[in-house]
Amino acid sequence: MAATVLVVEDERKLRDLVRSYLERAGFTVLSTESGAEAITMAMTSAPDLVILDLGLPDVPGETVARELRVTSSTPILMLTAKSAEEDRIRGLELGADDYVTKPFSPRELVLRVQAIPRSRSPPPNGACSPPWPPSRAGCTPGSS
Repeated sequence: MAATVLVVEDERKLRDLVRSYLERAGFTVLSTESGAEAITMAMTSAPDLVILDLGLPDVPGETVARELRVTSSTPILMLTAKSAEEDRIRGLELGADDYVTKPFSPRELVLRVQAIPRSRSPPPNGACSPPWPPSRAGCTPGSS
């Protein structure tokens, strides 16, 4: 079963470009231009990952990210024109798993989408590899 990605982007051309690349890579893609609709879609469709623009016309992307983090641990990749260091730090502090600035490479974006689940899954055979993340179930300091 293909992983489902929710693309939240108000620029239609970019939304269609991202959709096209993700679908070619084997993902099922849901999309919207609305932050409010994104929150509803995330709750009802349970996507495996959300690609989130911060400059949405109705609800700021930061608010969408906060709402998603209250109800879900779904990975969030922020895709935005906000490229200052403070913006990137704020996005990651809001709970983004990755942060990509525009302009961007669609091929790189697909690779980043593919990498997020790998970075969240436990290592093979339950081994803990450095650095030890406390969030990995079954990992204790010094085990490997």
